[in-house]
Amino acid sequence: MANYLNIRRTLSLFVPLILIVCVISFVIIKGQQQIRPPKVISKAKSLEVLTTTIIGDTEQTATIVVEVRNNSDKAVIAIAIESGDEKDASGINISGFGAADEPPSTIIAPHGTRRFEFPLSELLSNKPLKIGGVIYADETEEGDTITLGTMHRQREHDKAKGCERKGGCS
Repeated sequence: MANYLNIRRTLSLFVPLILIVCVISFVIIKGQQQIRPPKVISKAKSLEVLTTTIIGDTEQTATIVVEVRNNSDKAVIAIAIESGDEKDASGINISGFGAADEPPSTIIAPHGTRRFEFPLSELLSNKPLKIGGVIYADETEEGDTITLGTMHRQREHDKAKGCERKGGCS
């Protein structure tokens, strides 16, 4: 009977200690797991994804940095980068469009590179990141039809806002 009480007392001391060690180990291991960048693809043949890196420690605070090279002889004046697929996508349009009577700014020079940053928390889970569309200075374009349509609507909106700010365009 005394032996049973000793075993019980020993277990009551060591079980909580073992649980605490397990919890602390789990937290340390979880904190050391590296966040992996999502797959990044380009739907524009002339734009190449050079690197993708993650800056930050947690998915809530991390930023993904994507470096893109323009392999064409034409300046990029608009680019759409999206997270998702055909069924569900979310992203941003970066353009050099101003008012209707202003020439667009260059986003990526011919054969140049540029880095784009996005909060990792805004990307769709388990979906690739993609360059969905691009418009060049000579008005040619490459990419997904749906993305390019969105880019055209955004361009018209930006032009109208630019004219509004200027008090009208000719």
